[in-house]
Amino acid sequence: MRHLIVSVLMTGLLMLSPGAPQFVMAQAAHDASADARAVMNTLFAALESLQADIDRTRIEVEALSFEMAFEEAATIVAFVRDEIAFQQYPGLLRGAQGTLVSGAGNALDQAVLLAILLGDAGHDVRIASGRLSPEQAELLVRSMGPVDAGDAGAGRASAARFADLLGFDEGAVESVADSADDAFAEIRSEAAETARYLAATMREEGLFVAGDDIDRLVDEARTYYWVEYGFGGLGWQAAHVAFGDDVDVVVEAESYLDGEIPEELQHRFRFQVLIEQRLGGELVVKPVTAAWERPAANMFGLALSYVNLPDGIAADEADDIDAALDRTTFFIPVLQDTVAPGAQSFDLDGNSLAPEDAANPAAAVFQTVGGLFGGAAGMLAGEPDPDDFVGLTAQWIEYTLVAPGGEETLHRRTVFDRIGVANREAGRLELDPNVSAADAARALTTTHTFMVAPGHYSPDFILDRSVDATLAARPVLDAALAVTVDFDAPDPIVTGDYQLDSRAVDHLNVFAAFDAGPRAPDVLSYRAEPGLVVVERAAGGEQALVDVVNNRRRVFHTTPGGLPRLDHVHAIETGTWETRVEGLPIAHPTARVGNVFRSMAAADVEGIPIVVLRPDAEQEIDGIHVPYETRVAILQDLRDGYVVLTPRAVPAEAELAAWWRIDPQTGETLGRGGDGRGMSLAEYTHQQAVSAALLKGGLILGGTRTLIGCGTKKTIQAYGCCVYEGVIVGGVMVGIGAIIAAYFAIPAIVLFVALDLTVGGGLMVGGMLNVLPSICTGIAMRCTPHLNV
Repeated sequence: MRHLIVSVLMTGLLMLSPGAPQFVMAQAAHDASADARAVMNTLFAALESLQADIDRTRIEVEALSFEMAFEEAATIVAFVRDEIAFQQYPGLLRGAQGTLVSGAGNALDQAVLLAILLGDAGHDVRIASGRLSPEQAELLVRSMGPVDAGDAGAGRASAARFADLLGFDEGAVESVADSADDAFAEIRSEAAETARYLAATMREEGLFVAGDDIDRLVDEARTYYWVEYGFGGLGWQAAHVAFGDDVDVVVEAESYLDGEIPEELQHRFRFQVLIEQRLGGELVVKPVTAAWERPAANMFGLALSYVNLPDGIAADEADDIDAALDRTTFFIPVLQDTVAPGAQSFDLDGNSLAPEDAANPAAAVFQTVGGLFGGAAGMLAGEPDPDDFVGLTAQWIEYTLVAPGGEETLHRRTVFDRIGVANREAGRLELDPNVSAADAARALTTTHTFMVAPGHYSPDFILDRSVDATLAARPVLDAALAVTVDFDAPDPIVTGDYQLDSRAVDHLNVFAAFDAGPRAPDVLSYRAEPGLVVVERAAGGEQALVDVVNNRRRVFHTTPGGLPRLDHVHAIETGTWETRVEGLPIAHPTARVGNVFRSMAAADVEGIPIVVLRPDAEQEIDGIHVPYETRVAILQDLRDGYVVLTPRAVPAEAELAAWWRIDPQTGETLGRGGDGRGMSLAEYTHQQAVSAALLKGGLILGGTRTLIGCGTKKTIQAYGCCVYEGVIVGGVMVGIGAIIAAYFAIPAIVLFVALDLTVGGGLMVGGMLNVLPSICTGIAMRCTPHLNV
């Protein structure tokens, strides 16, 4: 199957260039770079054509507003009423953009979208707030039903043009689609089998709890919003788009929203980084960034990256992270390619100061004096190791979801901890000998990229962003090609824009994989609060961790005209699916992806029994044998009301302790591991030469899988070839996904999940999975005499 995919891909790449099959011979000639540039230009033109056929009125509020600028108000109202489904949740979650792309929203989000469209068309608008009667609210809730996810990517005509440019015939594409669908089905089957086991266990143990969730849903829907519009001061007309056009809605306005939506009505997201410093016999917590807070609606489709940038790193030597850390005095908090708001640079003694002060040569004196003071005080206090009297003991990141009304849910993620949970809880401040200062320094260079999902990311939205990411690489490719023929040309710079776009696509693919999960015609599943996924990429390239911080959904069984009811079983199916696929869109093609599935399978092979822990029986945790940090996380899950299924001990073949947690009231399910993160460990061969280029482009330490493996190249010319091929293959993959989606109604994500055919090491210089010669072979051969071996 993989050989088939590779053959089709390679055929497409060859067909892109003038001379088609003769291109391989042309590579070895002096004009190989010119031919490669022709490939790039042809591919980019094809992608631009593919993108041009996307209906932008379904993915951009600005485009929709422009199209409707001269429409009658009734037409605009009808569009929102008929095309945007109603889903009940509290407050402003998705905003206008997220509501449009998701194709659904609650009364407030629908009203915000409608108000923008009517306002841009020249109408006076205001958003009214009132209270529905119980009967009206129940009618609104009864109207909810499954939402059409939208067409899978670009239209058939544009996909056909792209296929023609790549030289694909329909039979070859159909074979690829069939193979992808088969592999996708295998993954789905594995997740479904686990879901059946979990659901059966919950039923047999009598753990499902009947609640009053539907009554609370109806009561929640009584808080209601609608738009009133007018023109030229001729009075106001109400538009109740949450209801059908055949419903006469009478509700009294209690207040009006003008301008900004108040914070107390918003779902919000907050991010902050803190450190802990040991000062003798006490621990002092200090923020090293300000609390960065935004409405969740404003973060729709946005990926943010955070890294502690070591000041000893040099762009031309970033391939040796340990040497860079040896030169490092301070770590600089960097958020989204710039110094984080309110940043405080800090050292391994826990001293902190403003970044501009840290750059001052006098800062070294400050650090030395601080260290000497710590050592002297430690000797006076009789410390076993006086140098540890003052020191940086921990760093963590706080991701906080703020619900309308102000209720906060804090998710804390530890970057490193030199004391340990057990010692800290017992009041012991000794440093853990298993976590050295060098270990802490390396952990600090981990890149944390996170994305909030207030709603659904449609296939067209993801396709558009994927094309954007590839097109943003044009300056990178120009430089990469230049350096292959001119050894004095500037080194290729992987720009910040390209990296940020690529990272967003990585996360969008994760959410697309989630949304490609189990479906049923009578099941409604949607996010009623922000989803949050964090990808942690190690600077050394050993692995990436996909951390599903929040994946709560509302999952209902629906009947036409009837009240929905909670669907525990489908919620479990959704959670197991998301856990199964969470790491695949970012994993290396040949990698093992470690998660709770592997841990449970290892427990079965090793004969370790699975224990069911109930929320009301915390004492039963004494019967399991797991690391202390895992025990604490499981105990917290139990206190939060979850049922936990876990192996009695950690299997020898498991990467980490892992368990399932299930909400007995809703069926919400998540696989967890280690210290309680939503867990998927994926081998990720990001190399440090990538980091060097990233630093030149914008001080971003972590790479994306688009350029995995390029860092192993021994010359800048080979590196340039590698970057070129990675981007080109990535662009072709985007097109193939669109073709499969348009022709066969199969989600494009199957290429990244089912086949795991990502742009990775096996697709770089040296051959497409070692099956066929690389498009860069000729150029790379010209670099061979300059290899540093």
